[in-house]
Amino acid sequence: MAASSGDRPFQQQFLPGVHKEPSLVVSETSHSPDWLSATSSVDCWPGYLNTKESSVTEQGPKRESIICEMTDPKTCSYVPEVPPEKLSAVKAKWQDPRLWRSYSNPDLLITISPLAYREPQSSRQDLAVCSEVLTTVETTTNTTTTSHEDFILVDAVQTEQELAALCDASMPLVDKKDSSSTATNSPARQIKKIENGLSFENVVSLVRTFPSIINKFLKKPWYASRADEVCLFPMEELGHYDIVTTIRDNEHFVIVTGKLTVEGQVADNQFHLVFAPVGFSETVPAGARPFSLCRASVRSDLIDLLNLCDEKSFLFTSLDRTRGDARSKIEELVIQIRLKPHYHLIHIAIATDRLDVFSDELIQQMNETVEPFRSQLRYLCTTENCYPVHLALAMDRQKIVERLLEIDPSLFCETDPAGNNVWHHVSSNFCAQTIWDKFPDSHRLIDNRNNHLQSPLNEAVSSAKPLVATFLIGKGAKFTQGDRNELFVAMASKNAQSVVEVVLTDKPEIAHERDALGNSAIHVALYKESLNALLNRKNELGLDINVKNKAGETALLLFITSRKPDLLPLLVTLYAHGADLNATDPHGNTALHKSAALVDAKKISIECVKFLISAGADPNKMNVRGESPRHLAASLQNQEMLAILKAAGAKRCPRENRGCLYHCRSDDSSPDEEYTATLQNLHIGLESDYEKTKFTRSEKLNISNVLGGSRKSRKPKVNLISMDGGGIRGLVIIQTLIAIEERLGDNIFKYFDWSAGTSTGSLIMAGLATGKSLREMQQTYLLLKDKVFDGIIPPYDTVQLEKFIQEQFGTGTVWDIPYPRLMISAVNSEKLPVRLEMARNYKPATDVAPETPKEMPLWMALRRSTAAPVLFKPSEDRYIDGGIISNNPALDLMSEVHAYNRELQLSDRKSNTVQMNVMVSLGTGQIPCTVIETLSIDSNSPLQSIKTIKNLAAMFIDQATASEGAPVARSRQWADSLEVPFFRFSAPLSKNIFLSSTSDLDVCTMMWDSFIYCRKHRDYIDQLVRVLKHDSDHPYKKSPFTEL
Repeated sequence: MAASSGDRPFQQQFLPGVHKEPSLVVSETSHSPDWLSATSSVDCWPGYLNTKESSVTEQGPKRESIICEMTDPKTCSYVPEVPPEKLSAVKAKWQDPRLWRSYSNPDLLITISPLAYREPQSSRQDLAVCSEVLTTVETTTNTTTTSHEDFILVDAVQTEQELAALCDASMPLVDKKDSSSTATNSPARQIKKIENGLSFENVVSLVRTFPSIINKFLKKPWYASRADEVCLFPMEELGHYDIVTTIRDNEHFVIVTGKLTVEGQVADNQFHLVFAPVGFSETVPAGARPFSLCRASVRSDLIDLLNLCDEKSFLFTSLDRTRGDARSKIEELVIQIRLKPHYHLIHIAIATDRLDVFSDELIQQMNETVEPFRSQLRYLCTTENCYPVHLALAMDRQKIVERLLEIDPSLFCETDPAGNNVWHHVSSNFCAQTIWDKFPDSHRLIDNRNNHLQSPLNEAVSSAKPLVATFLIGKGAKFTQGDRNELFVAMASKNAQSVVEVVLTDKPEIAHERDALGNSAIHVALYKESLNALLNRKNELGLDINVKNKAGETALLLFITSRKPDLLPLLVTLYAHGADLNATDPHGNTALHKSAALVDAKKISIECVKFLISAGADPNKMNVRGESPRHLAASLQNQEMLAILKAAGAKRCPRENRGCLYHCRSDDSSPDEEYTATLQNLHIGLESDYEKTKFTRSEKLNISNVLGGSRKSRKPKVNLISMDGGGIRGLVIIQTLIAIEERLGDNIFKYFDWSAGTSTGSLIMAGLATGKSLREMQQTYLLLKDKVFDGIIPPYDTVQLEKFIQEQFGTGTVWDIPYPRLMISAVNSEKLPVRLEMARNYKPATDVAPETPKEMPLWMALRRSTAAPVLFKPSEDRYIDGGIISNNPALDLMSEVHAYNRELQLSDRKSNTVQMNVMVSLGTGQIPCTVIETLSIDSNSPLQSIKTIKNLAAMFIDQATASEGAPVARSRQWADSLEVPFFRFSAPLSKNIFLSSTSDLDVCTMMWDSFIYCRKHRDYIDQLVRVLKHDSDHPYKKSPFTEL
């Protein structure tokens, strides 16, 4: 008898239909209600018939006992134990052996024994023979006992699908291909028992059923939460759904919903659009299970999709469902049908890359059951306005294109309604080469123009298909001559940087051509990528980035007024390549003049104005009418623009100007008062998050002593400057130095005698030491972020970094820079503990470090210092970013000066020592504080422990590379102990900018934050300027240092 659910072990309750019972069940597949079993009790097998009938269970009909005879290893004959008067009915009922199989041994065929056709009185002798055969079979099929524990048994009321599910890969089966198997060993699949304990089979079975167990406990549905995800119907769920009547009569596509349960509730209130390969019923074969294509709470939401799928049912029914990706292929079909409801069957086949649809077999089936395949090849795709062959080319369906060339090459000579031929549509050089090689007649079409007079080469350039453009150029294709050449088309196309490079390589002279309005290729650029590709070859091609069109406008001025979709990145790119931000049109208007009106009209972003001012645009430049940007902003009552201009130092109009409003009219108020009031209203983050830029009492005293002359000494005074590491945040250092230089009125770097830099700081230091201006360094950094940080994820291209450093700083050696003294930090990670090493352009003290080799290139020293772990590969496989040990090198710089003086003192040259005059430390910005949630490790809370480990890792990295906080405090205290004025500049940033950020908006925000910081701390800057200018010997005309 079938054990009840409550009596079954845990595994059997959740393995559908599996329990133990001493009966071998066979069933028919023709929906018969009768289930016959061979009783395996001990008194049956010795050879006499057990005539007891199984009792009727609540869930199943009465079962009849039978005797089985193994006539060969694959065939079992049986004699039904029924009264003679019922035997004829049984014979008629079970005469087709294909309707029967054993669920324990699926390969075992069941037939009616010849005994059933003999007279009843002769059956007893034959049964004895049958028993002997059966005993032999029992021995040779590796069944050594007839114990109930030796079989997996099933409920007789289970469906065929449930029983067939038992015979899966999780069960230990006899391998049919095992060479050890002989004719005496049954080739039938033997399903062994599920033993107690954690055997491998039990573990595999439980793992496979674990999701369904959880779903049952949580009462979750068996299908995916996403309504349009295709799911395979579980066999055990088929009986819980009813088909909903629709106007479509297609057994392959139906809408089903849940049945009412015994409690009167709906098993599933969702409507399912189902693809049923052989119909939707409980008795479908396991290999033809239905798919739930889509689900909705309202039936009407599925009707349209039902009609579309029904129209293209051939694509579903012809799919080989035995392939491993059948479900994903069906899902892809549904997606394309929903996205492209206007597509015909052949268009969907191309969109889903169904090469099998183009096979001879399926073509014949389409011809017989759907519509002629040849006529489908001429179906127009209405939205794309092209034919199937063109669609295959546009979607780069390479195998389908090859197949179409075999079926009908003449398709490749046809044009679509817009006049486009195959060369207009081809989207990859592979397809292009295939057509060129296999269909020579297509060669004559390579220069044919479409209805818009565009050649295939025009189309390849405008559609950003660089490989196709290269192929066509190589085959002699010509560009359509008109108002806009191929370079102009590429400059106006998105992601066409590769096309720009191809065109310039083929025809470099095209870069100097103009259109009817006098615009150059720079003027017509719409996207940053194309503009960068052109301007990267600016020097090679001899382009003038400030060239004007017939209207007298540079590209920068035209960009401001033409509402470019990518304006801020375009402005950043132009400036990075050297565009003049104060260039004027014939009316004297600059970019700021034009922006004042356009910001008010919401045609450009205020971020563009902030960038122009941070990059050096003059807010006080007048146009030919004597109007300043502030005057125009005041006329339009644009308060936001006015606030930015005031913060930038924009002055009021002169008294003689007429027509001025309140915000630009000259009055008796002090400009400084207005300036200060404006800056007070500009805030960056929370003030409590950042260290203050102000003097301590001792620092004030030290500055006073320097300016007052109380530190009289005959020793040469040296100014020290250090620059922190921080990647792209080096722009903060540059912006700070620009502000100091403006107040100083002179080149700032020549006022310093000894400098140290780490990572990005070393780049800035080297650039200034090799003669670059601060604005040039600002432009260099804007180029760096796009050229070096050009990958999606790190590590970035190390070769590109080395090439960029060599281009910007030359190939000279570190020793080629005579002055000032330089220290470039790096970390030698070859051994633990790692060591800090400095590349110097001078001989250090003996006890400090060995002398830097005279032949060391400057670019190599910079490469070592900028080899940030994760972002770039180590230099020479051992040198990494100096910021790992000394991200703020101020302390190392002062130590170096002390070691220099000490070496001279010990060698009796005390008179040659130097005196530190001022120490300036430049940081790369203070980021906003973040709260650390937890630092406790709790064994009872793994999630909390993971968070703790993550926080600790972030903390260790932060402190290992720290440039704020403790390093600044130590440097400040040592400088104070020497009575040396100490200045620390590090602008607070409104957001955390990652050191490899390439976002133009982030970069502009960082530049503006630094600009406002310097404006707010003008008094602090002015004190530094006084100290620098106080020493009349600076800048030195010759080095004050003595060689050691």
